[in-house]
Amino acid sequence: AHPKSNYIVPGLYFYDNRVVDIARQVKPSARGELEITAVNNAYLNYGMLNVVPLGDEFSWFDAGNADSLYEAAGAIRAAQRSGKMLGCLEETAMGNGWFVTNIQWAANANEELDALSKVNLRNTAVVAKADFDFLKTGGEGSVKLTSYEANEAKYEVESDKGGLVVFSEVYYPGWTATIDGQATEVGRANYVLRAINVPAGKHEVVFTFKPQSVQTTETIAYIALGILVLLIVLAAWRTYRSKPQNS
Repeated sequence: AHPKSNYIVPGLYFYDNRVVDIARQVKPSARGELEITAVNNAYLNYGMLNVVPLGDEFSWFDAGNADSLYEAAGAIRAAQRSGKMLGCLEETAMGNGWFVTNIQWAANANEELDALSKVNLRNTAVVAKADFDFLKTGGEGSVKLTSYEANEAKYEVESDKGGLVVFSEVYYPGWTATIDGQATEVGRANYVLRAINVPAGKHEVVFTFKPQSVQTTETIAYIALGILVLLIVLAAWRTYRSKPQNS
């Protein structure tokens, strides 16, 4: 055999919702199987196939028989001895918050959603320019969650240059943010997440949920309670005044 390259296909595929219609059109191959390669070829013919070469930090094992499965297990065991777990969501997740050094501006919600699958969200934030153009990028840094409650979250943020931090928390009107006790604007990134600009240095970022509707409701409740107490006092006073006085 004389392959055209030294690349192999490891069988790791990601498809959009068009794959359903493409798969329906696949015919059995010469060996009587519905081949996944036929789906990939269809994407190639439509000009929608994107191939990403994997770097030297990746390893590929067939694991199709006992010997290759044992070899794969040995490689994983050796890798995990260094303290890095493989196939672990906690290792691959981006954490409670992270700095991004790039912004992909979007004109509308559809552009935001479409861009999410085309950029590296570890270093790029997708932002609606019309609503949150105050967000600016900077350098890199660290973000640590120090306290988390239903209506409040506290973070320790540190960086040399300052920059844009995206938090793994849903953006929703009513959430406010402070940096070292000073109010700051809260933006939306990646369609659903909160993002703020944080200056250089070490700071405490606090998110608090207390929307205006809740404050208005509390104010009305306190006024109503005050009126009720006043009416009770007035009624008691009138009852007292209406009683005959002993001479």
